[in-house]
Amino acid sequence: MHLVLDGHWARRSRKVRARLADQPDRTELRFLPSYSPELNPDELVKVGFKRSLPMHN
Repeated sequence: MHLVLDGHWARRSRKVRARLADQPDRTELRFLPSYSPELNPDELVKVGFKRSLPMHN
């Protein structure tokens, strides 16, 4: 099984590593980059939305 995870500390905890050590051939973790807005479509939407708002001083 391949798991794709974000870098939250809970996903890298001792409990997770211990659980995976019990089944090393069955599970593989893949972590997403810590910050990569170009890979996140939500970031593109937010940028477009912010650009469409009138500027406030």
